[in-house]
Amino acid sequence: MQQRLRLIKVSSSLAFRDLWHDKKITFCLIVSLASVIAPLLLLLGLKSGIIHTMEEEFLKDPLKREIKIMGHYKHNLSWFEKIKTQKETEFIIPKTRILNAQVDFVKNKRKFLRMVEIIPTQAGDPVLSGQSDFPANKSQIVVSHTVAQKLELEIGEQITMVIARGFHNEKQFGKFKVTIIGILPESLISKQAVFVDFDLLLDVDDFKDEFAVQDFGIYDGKPRVKRDIFASARVFSKSLEGVAALADFIRDTGVEVKTYAKDIENIQQTEKVLSFVVKVVAWVAILGGAISLTGFLIANVDRKRQHLAMLRLLGFSAASISLYPIIQSLVIASLGFLIAIGGYFMGAAEFDRVLGGFMQEQGYICQLSDKQIIAAFLFTNLVVMGAAVTGGFRAIQIEPAETFRQQ
Repeated sequence: MQQRLRLIKVSSSLAFRDLWHDKKITFCLIVSLASVIAPLLLLLGLKSGIIHTMEEEFLKDPLKREIKIMGHYKHNLSWFEKIKTQKETEFIIPKTRILNAQVDFVKNKRKFLRMVEIIPTQAGDPVLSGQSDFPANKSQIVVSHTVAQKLELEIGEQITMVIARGFHNEKQFGKFKVTIIGILPESLISKQAVFVDFDLLLDVDDFKDEFAVQDFGIYDGKPRVKRDIFASARVFSKSLEGVAALADFIRDTGVEVKTYAKDIENIQQTEKVLSFVVKVVAWVAILGGAISLTGFLIANVDRKRQHLAMLRLLGFSAASISLYPIIQSLVIASLGFLIAIGGYFMGAAEFDRVLGGFMQEQGYICQLSDKQIIAAFLFTNLVVMGAAVTGGFRAIQIEPAETFRQQ
Protein backbone atom coordinates (compact mmCIF):
# COMPACT_ATOMS: atom_id res chain seq x y z
CA MET A 1 0.00 0.00 0.00
CA GLN A 2 2.80 2.40 0.95
CA GLN A 3 4.63 1.48 -2.24
CA ARG A 4 1.52 2.30 -4.29
CA LEU A 5 1.05 5.64 -2.57
CA ARG A 6 4.70 6.50 -3.16
CA LEU A 7 4.35 5.73 -6.87
CA ILE A 8 1.23 7.89 -7.11
CA LYS A 9 3.08 10.72 -5.37
CA VAL A 10 6.01 10.41 -7.77
CA SER A 11 3.62 10.29 -10.75
CA SER A 12 1.91 13.48 -9.54
CA SER A 13 5.27 15.20 -9.10
CA LEU A 14 6.31 14.21 -12.61
CA ALA A 15 3.01 15.58 -14.01
CA PHE A 16 3.69 18.97 -12.39
CA ARG A 17 7.29 19.01 -13.56
CA ASP A 18 6.28 18.08 -17.07
CA LEU A 19 3.86 21.01 -17.18
CA TRP A 20 6.62 23.31 -16.00
CA HIS A 21 9.06 21.87 -18.53
CA ASP A 22 6.60 22.63 -21.33
CA LYS A 23 5.61 25.91 -19.69
CA LYS A 24 5.06 27.77 -22.95
CA ILE A 25 2.59 25.19 -24.21
CA THR A 26 1.04 24.95 -20.75
CA PHE A 27 0.65 28.73 -20.55
CA CYS A 28 -0.98 28.89 -23.97
CA LEU A 29 -3.42 26.15 -22.99
CA ILE A 30 -4.28 27.81 -19.68
CA VAL A 31 -4.90 31.16 -21.41
CA SER A 32 -6.95 29.43 -24.12
CA LEU A 33 -9.11 27.79 -21.47
CA ALA A 34 -9.48 31.07 -19.59
CA SER A 35 -10.53 32.84 -22.81
CA VAL A 36 -13.36 30.32 -23.12
CA ILE A 37 -14.46 30.41 -19.47
CA ALA A 38 -14.32 34.20 -18.86
CA PRO A 39 -16.90 35.19 -21.53
CA LEU A 40 -19.19 32.42 -20.27
CA LEU A 41 -18.93 33.75 -16.72
CA LEU A 42 -19.67 37.28 -17.96
CA LEU A 43 -22.65 36.05 -19.94
CA LEU A 44 -23.97 34.13 -16.95
CA GLY A 45 -23.29 37.14 -14.72
CA LEU A 46 -25.23 39.45 -17.04
CA LYS A 47 -28.17 37.06 -17.15
CA SER A 48 -28.12 36.56 -13.39
CA GLY A 49 -27.53 40.25 -12.59
CA ILE A 50 -30.21 41.64 -14.89
CA ILE A 51 -32.89 39.15 -13.83
CA HIS A 52 -31.97 39.37 -10.14
CA THR A 53 -32.05 43.17 -10.23
CA MET A 54 -35.39 43.26 -12.03
CA GLU A 55 -36.90 40.77 -9.58
CA GLU A 56 -35.41 42.60 -6.61
CA GLU A 57 -36.87 45.91 -7.74
CA PHE A 58 -40.25 44.25 -8.14
CA LEU A 59 -40.03 42.51 -4.77
CA LYS A 60 -38.95 45.71 -3.04
CA ASP A 61 -42.12 47.35 -4.31
CA PRO A 62 -45.02 45.54 -2.63
CA LEU A 63 -47.48 47.43 -4.82
CA LYS A 64 -46.31 45.21 -7.71
CA ARG A 65 -47.89 42.30 -5.85
CA GLU A 66 -51.20 44.10 -5.33
CA ILE A 67 -54.36 42.89 -7.02
CA LYS A 68 -56.40 46.05 -7.54
CA ILE A 69 -60.19 45.76 -7.42
CA MET A 70 -61.70 47.72 -10.33
CA GLY A 71 -64.99 49.42 -9.51
CA HIS A 72 -67.27 48.99 -6.51
CA TYR A 73 -69.07 45.82 -5.44
CA LYS A 74 -70.93 44.46 -2.46
CA HIS A 75 -68.51 42.07 -0.78
CA ASN A 76 -69.72 40.29 2.31
CA LEU A 77 -67.44 38.92 5.04
CA SER A 78 -67.53 35.39 3.59
CA TRP A 79 -66.05 36.74 0.33
CA PHE A 80 -63.12 38.23 2.25
CA GLU A 81 -62.64 34.98 4.17
CA LYS A 82 -62.62 33.03 0.91
CA ILE A 83 -59.85 35.24 -0.54
CA LYS A 84 -57.91 35.21 2.72
CA THR A 85 -57.73 31.41 2.81
CA GLN A 86 -56.08 31.17 -0.63
CA LYS A 87 -52.46 30.01 -0.36
CA GLU A 88 -51.26 32.90 -2.57
CA THR A 89 -52.83 35.60 -0.34
CA GLU A 90 -50.50 37.53 1.94
CA PHE A 91 -52.78 40.39 2.99
CA ILE A 92 -56.38 41.50 2.53
CA ILE A 93 -58.40 44.27 4.15
CA PRO A 94 -61.79 45.80 3.21
CA LYS A 95 -62.08 49.23 1.59
CA THR A 96 -64.94 51.67 1.25
CA ARG A 97 -65.99 53.67 -1.81
CA ILE A 98 -63.16 55.86 -3.09
CA LEU A 99 -65.27 59.06 -3.01
CA ASN A 100 -65.98 58.54 0.68
CA ALA A 101 -62.26 58.04 1.40
CA GLN A 102 -61.26 61.63 0.55
CA VAL A 103 -60.49 63.98 3.45
CA ASP A 104 -58.60 67.19 4.16
CA PHE A 105 -55.70 67.72 6.56
CA VAL A 106 -54.87 70.95 8.37
CA LYS A 107 -51.61 71.68 10.15
CA ASN A 108 -52.24 75.35 10.83
CA LYS A 109 -54.02 78.32 9.26
CA ARG A 110 -51.52 78.51 6.42
CA LYS A 111 -50.78 74.87 5.81
CA PHE A 112 -53.57 72.55 4.71
CA LEU A 113 -54.07 69.86 2.08
CA ARG A 114 -57.31 68.93 0.36
CA MET A 115 -58.56 65.70 -1.22
CA VAL A 116 -56.17 63.28 0.46
CA GLU A 117 -56.99 59.59 0.08
CA ILE A 118 -57.15 57.57 3.28
CA ILE A 119 -56.18 53.92 2.94
CA PRO A 120 -57.03 51.26 5.54
CA THR A 121 -54.18 49.29 7.06
CA GLN A 122 -53.38 46.90 9.87
CA ALA A 123 -50.54 44.68 11.08
CA GLY A 124 -49.07 42.67 8.22
CA ASP A 125 -49.63 45.32 5.53
CA PRO A 126 -46.75 44.75 3.05
CA VAL A 127 -46.64 48.46 2.13
CA LEU A 128 -45.84 49.48 5.71
CA SER A 129 -43.75 46.44 6.67
CA GLY A 130 -40.17 47.50 7.25
CA GLN A 131 -41.04 51.14 6.60
CA SER A 132 -43.13 52.23 9.57
CA ASP A 133 -45.01 51.14 12.64
CA PHE A 134 -48.61 50.10 12.11
CA PRO A 135 -51.35 52.39 13.45
CA ALA A 136 -52.42 50.92 16.79
CA ASN A 137 -55.58 53.03 17.08
CA LYS A 138 -57.67 55.61 15.23
CA SER A 139 -55.48 58.54 16.26
CA GLN A 140 -52.32 57.22 14.59
CA ILE A 141 -51.58 57.61 10.86
CA VAL A 142 -48.77 56.98 8.37
CA VAL A 143 -48.42 59.56 5.60
CA SER A 144 -46.89 59.43 2.12
CA HIS A 145 -43.80 61.48 1.29
CA THR A 146 -45.93 63.88 -0.78
CA VAL A 147 -48.26 64.68 2.13
CA ALA A 148 -45.35 65.07 4.54
CA GLN A 149 -43.51 67.40 2.14
CA LYS A 150 -46.50 69.64 1.37
CA LEU A 151 -47.48 70.00 5.03
CA GLU A 152 -43.86 69.96 6.28
CA LEU A 153 -44.63 67.15 8.68
CA GLU A 154 -42.33 65.18 10.97
CA ILE A 155 -42.91 61.99 12.90
CA GLY A 156 -44.61 62.71 16.21
CA GLU A 157 -46.44 65.84 14.99
CA GLN A 158 -50.19 66.18 15.43
CA ILE A 159 -52.50 67.47 12.71
CA THR A 160 -56.25 67.76 12.21
CA MET A 161 -58.22 65.62 9.80
CA VAL A 162 -61.25 67.46 8.43
CA ILE A 163 -64.18 65.52 6.92
CA ALA A 164 -66.81 67.43 4.97
CA ARG A 165 -70.37 66.25 4.26
CA GLY A 166 -73.73 67.55 3.19
CA PHE A 167 -76.46 67.03 5.78
CA HIS A 168 -80.03 68.26 5.26
CA ASN A 169 -78.85 70.89 2.79
CA GLU A 170 -76.16 72.07 5.23
CA LYS A 171 -72.40 71.75 5.06
CA GLN A 172 -70.96 70.01 8.10
CA PHE A 173 -67.28 69.52 8.99
CA GLY A 174 -66.13 66.78 11.28
CA LYS A 175 -62.69 67.13 12.89
CA PHE A 176 -60.36 64.57 14.38
CA LYS A 177 -56.82 64.94 15.78
CA VAL A 178 -54.26 62.42 14.50
CA THR A 179 -50.56 61.82 15.17
CA ILE A 180 -47.92 61.05 12.53
CA ILE A 181 -46.16 57.76 13.37
CA GLY A 182 -44.47 57.18 10.00
CA ILE A 183 -43.57 58.71 6.63
CA LEU A 184 -43.33 56.45 3.58
CA PRO A 185 -40.64 57.10 0.92
CA GLU A 186 -41.69 58.59 -2.41
CA SER A 187 -40.25 55.55 -4.23
CA LEU A 188 -42.89 53.42 -2.50
CA ILE A 189 -45.93 55.66 -2.89
CA SER A 190 -45.96 59.09 -4.52
CA LYS A 191 -49.61 60.12 -4.42
CA GLN A 192 -51.37 62.12 -1.70
CA ALA A 193 -52.31 59.28 0.64
CA VAL A 194 -52.53 58.50 4.33
CA PHE A 195 -52.68 55.03 5.88
CA VAL A 196 -55.15 54.85 8.73
CA ASP A 197 -56.61 52.36 11.16
CA PHE A 198 -59.53 50.44 9.64
CA ASP A 199 -61.97 51.77 12.26
CA LEU A 200 -61.12 55.35 11.31
CA LEU A 201 -61.93 54.58 7.66
CA LEU A 202 -65.33 53.22 8.76
CA ASP A 203 -65.94 56.37 10.81
CA VAL A 204 -65.23 58.58 7.78
CA ASP A 205 -67.42 56.45 5.49
CA ASP A 206 -70.32 56.43 7.95
CA PHE A 207 -69.99 60.16 8.54
CA LYS A 208 -70.26 60.90 4.81
CA ASP A 209 -73.29 58.58 4.61
CA GLU A 210 -75.06 60.82 7.18
CA PHE A 211 -74.53 58.65 10.23
CA ALA A 212 -73.75 60.25 13.56
CA VAL A 213 -70.04 59.96 14.46
CA GLN A 214 -69.41 61.46 17.87
CA ASP A 215 -65.61 61.19 17.60
CA PHE A 216 -65.77 63.85 14.89
CA GLY A 217 -67.71 66.23 17.12
CA ILE A 218 -70.95 65.84 15.10
CA TYR A 219 -73.97 64.32 16.79
CA ASP A 220 -76.44 64.78 13.95
CA GLY A 221 -77.32 61.79 11.83
CA LYS A 222 -78.69 58.28 11.80
CA PRO A 223 -77.66 55.72 14.42
CA ARG A 224 -74.72 53.65 13.24
CA VAL A 225 -75.12 49.97 12.45
CA LYS A 226 -72.59 47.15 12.25
CA ARG A 227 -70.99 46.92 8.81
CA ASP A 228 -70.74 43.57 7.01
CA ILE A 229 -70.77 44.70 3.34
CA PHE A 230 -67.83 46.52 1.74
CA ALA A 231 -67.34 48.09 -1.67
CA SER A 232 -63.75 47.06 -2.33
CA ALA A 233 -60.57 45.60 -0.86
CA ARG A 234 -56.80 45.82 -0.76
CA VAL A 235 -55.35 42.43 -1.75
CA PHE A 236 -51.68 41.40 -1.95
CA SER A 237 -50.06 38.20 -3.15
CA LYS A 238 -47.21 36.54 -1.23
CA SER A 239 -45.00 36.39 -4.32
CA LEU A 240 -44.74 37.63 -7.90
CA GLU A 241 -45.50 34.12 -9.15
CA GLY A 242 -48.75 34.01 -7.19
CA VAL A 243 -50.21 37.24 -8.58
CA ALA A 244 -51.75 35.72 -11.72
CA ALA A 245 -53.29 32.75 -9.88
CA LEU A 246 -54.80 34.94 -7.14
CA ALA A 247 -56.10 37.44 -9.72
CA ASP A 248 -57.77 34.61 -11.67
CA PHE A 249 -59.41 33.31 -8.50
CA ILE A 250 -60.83 36.76 -7.70
CA ARG A 251 -62.08 37.15 -11.28
CA ASP A 252 -63.90 33.84 -10.90
CA THR A 253 -65.91 35.43 -8.10
CA GLY A 254 -67.23 38.00 -10.59
CA VAL A 255 -64.85 40.82 -9.66
CA GLU A 256 -62.75 42.66 -12.25
CA VAL A 257 -59.14 43.24 -11.19
CA LYS A 258 -55.95 44.83 -12.46
CA THR A 259 -52.41 43.57 -11.78
CA TYR A 260 -48.80 43.87 -12.86
CA ALA A 261 -49.01 40.30 -14.19
CA LYS A 262 -47.88 41.39 -17.67
CA ASP A 263 -44.72 43.00 -16.30
CA ILE A 264 -44.05 39.93 -14.15
CA GLU A 265 -44.56 37.69 -17.18
CA ASN A 266 -42.09 39.84 -19.16
CA ILE A 267 -39.45 39.25 -16.48
CA GLN A 268 -40.06 35.51 -16.57
CA GLN A 269 -39.90 35.45 -20.39
CA THR A 270 -36.69 37.50 -20.34
CA GLU A 271 -35.16 34.98 -17.94
CA LYS A 272 -36.14 32.09 -20.23
CA VAL A 273 -34.67 33.77 -23.31
CA LEU A 274 -31.41 34.68 -21.55
CA SER A 275 -31.15 31.17 -20.06
CA PHE A 276 -31.56 29.66 -23.52
CA VAL A 277 -28.89 31.96 -25.00
CA VAL A 278 -26.47 31.19 -22.16
CA LYS A 279 -27.04 27.43 -22.54
CA VAL A 280 -26.45 27.42 -26.31
CA VAL A 281 -23.29 29.55 -26.11
CA ALA A 282 -22.05 27.59 -23.08
CA TRP A 283 -22.46 24.18 -24.69
CA VAL A 284 -20.73 25.30 -27.90
CA ALA A 285 -17.82 26.77 -25.90
CA ILE A 286 -17.63 23.76 -23.56
CA LEU A 287 -17.59 21.33 -26.47
CA GLY A 288 -14.83 23.29 -28.18
CA GLY A 289 -12.79 23.58 -24.99
CA ALA A 290 -13.20 19.89 -24.16
CA ILE A 291 -12.11 18.81 -27.65
CA SER A 292 -9.12 21.16 -27.52
CA LEU A 293 -8.01 19.90 -24.09
CA THR A 294 -8.57 16.26 -25.07
CA GLY A 295 -6.41 16.76 -28.15
CA PHE A 296 -3.66 18.32 -26.05
CA LEU A 297 -3.67 15.51 -23.49
CA ILE A 298 -3.63 12.77 -26.13
CA ALA A 299 -0.84 14.52 -28.03
CA ASN A 300 1.10 15.01 -24.81
CA VAL A 301 0.75 11.33 -23.90
CA ASP A 302 1.92 10.35 -27.39
CA ARG A 303 4.90 12.73 -27.14
CA LYS A 304 5.86 11.25 -23.77
CA ARG A 305 5.12 7.70 -24.83
CA GLN A 306 8.70 6.49 -24.32
CA HIS A 307 9.00 8.15 -20.91
CA LEU A 308 5.70 6.65 -19.73
CA ALA A 309 6.81 3.23 -20.99
CA MET A 310 9.98 3.59 -18.94
CA LEU A 311 7.88 4.36 -15.85
CA ARG A 312 5.90 1.17 -16.45
CA LEU A 313 9.15 -0.79 -16.57
CA LEU A 314 10.22 0.83 -13.30
CA GLY A 315 7.14 -0.61 -11.60
CA PHE A 316 4.57 2.17 -11.87
CA SER A 317 1.02 0.79 -11.95
CA ALA A 318 -1.56 1.55 -14.63
CA ALA A 319 -3.49 3.64 -12.07
CA SER A 320 -0.48 5.83 -11.23
CA ILE A 321 0.32 6.28 -14.92
CA SER A 322 -3.30 7.29 -15.66
CA LEU A 323 -2.99 9.99 -13.00
CA TYR A 324 -0.42 11.75 -15.18
CA PRO A 325 -2.88 13.33 -17.67
CA ILE A 326 -5.63 13.67 -15.04
CA ILE A 327 -3.50 15.76 -12.70
CA GLN A 328 -2.26 17.88 -15.60
CA SER A 329 -5.79 18.57 -16.77
CA LEU A 330 -6.97 19.56 -13.27
CA VAL A 331 -4.02 21.93 -12.83
CA ILE A 332 -4.66 23.52 -16.24
CA ALA A 333 -8.40 23.82 -15.49
CA SER A 334 -7.85 25.37 -12.03
CA LEU A 335 -5.30 27.92 -13.25
CA GLY A 336 -7.43 28.69 -16.31
CA PHE A 337 -10.47 29.23 -14.09
CA LEU A 338 -8.46 31.50 -11.79
CA ILE A 339 -7.43 33.71 -14.70
CA ALA A 340 -11.02 33.61 -16.04
CA ILE A 341 -12.38 34.76 -12.67
CA GLY A 342 -9.99 37.71 -12.75
CA GLY A 343 -11.20 38.54 -16.25
CA TYR A 344 -14.80 38.17 -15.13
CA PHE A 345 -14.41 40.61 -12.21
CA MET A 346 -12.74 43.20 -14.45
CA GLY A 347 -15.44 42.79 -17.10
CA ALA A 348 -18.24 42.88 -14.52
CA ALA A 349 -16.82 46.06 -12.99
CA GLU A 350 -16.78 47.71 -16.42
CA PHE A 351 -20.33 46.58 -17.18
CA ASP A 352 -21.51 47.97 -13.84
CA ARG A 353 -19.66 51.25 -14.39
CA VAL A 354 -21.07 51.82 -17.86
CA LEU A 355 -24.52 50.22 -17.60
CA GLY A 356 -25.16 50.07 -13.85
CA GLY A 357 -26.54 53.60 -13.82
CA PHE A 358 -29.62 52.36 -15.67
CA MET A 359 -30.58 50.33 -12.60
CA GLN A 360 -32.66 52.26 -10.11
CA GLU A 361 -30.88 51.50 -6.83
CA GLN A 362 -28.55 48.52 -6.88
CA GLY A 363 -26.13 49.95 -9.45
CA TYR A 364 -24.99 46.54 -10.72
CA ILE A 365 -25.91 44.72 -13.90
CA CYS A 366 -23.45 41.82 -13.88
CA GLN A 367 -23.37 39.63 -10.79
CA LEU A 368 -22.55 36.05 -9.82
CA SER A 369 -23.12 34.69 -6.33
CA ASP A 370 -20.47 32.69 -4.46
CA LYS A 371 -22.49 29.53 -5.02
CA GLN A 372 -22.63 30.17 -8.77
CA ILE A 373 -18.85 30.71 -8.94
CA ILE A 374 -18.17 27.50 -6.98
CA ALA A 375 -20.62 25.59 -9.18
CA ALA A 376 -18.90 26.96 -12.31
CA PHE A 377 -15.50 25.87 -10.95
CA LEU A 378 -16.73 22.36 -10.15
CA PHE A 379 -18.44 22.07 -13.55
CA THR A 380 -15.23 23.20 -15.30
CA ASN A 381 -13.27 20.49 -13.50
CA LEU A 382 -15.98 17.95 -14.28
CA VAL A 383 -15.75 18.70 -18.00
CA VAL A 384 -11.96 18.63 -17.84
CA MET A 385 -12.08 15.27 -16.04
CA GLY A 386 -13.98 13.90 -19.02
CA ALA A 387 -11.11 14.94 -21.28
CA ALA A 388 -8.57 13.65 -18.76
CA VAL A 389 -10.17 10.20 -18.70
CA THR A 390 -9.51 9.94 -22.44
CA GLY A 391 -5.86 10.88 -21.89
CA GLY A 392 -5.61 8.50 -18.94
CA PHE A 393 -7.05 5.65 -20.97
CA ARG A 394 -4.50 6.41 -23.69
CA ALA A 395 -1.69 6.32 -21.12
CA ILE A 396 -2.56 2.93 -19.61
CA GLN A 397 -2.68 1.40 -23.08
CA ILE A 398 1.03 1.99 -23.51
CA GLU A 399 2.92 -1.32 -23.70
CA PRO A 400 6.63 -0.88 -22.81
CA ALA A 401 7.83 -3.71 -25.07
CA GLU A 402 5.88 -2.48 -28.08
CA THR A 403 7.05 1.10 -27.49
CA PHE A 404 10.74 0.26 -27.35
CA ARG A 405 10.46 -2.13 -30.30
CA GLN A 406 9.20 0.79 -32.42
CA GLN A 407 12.20 2.96 -31.53
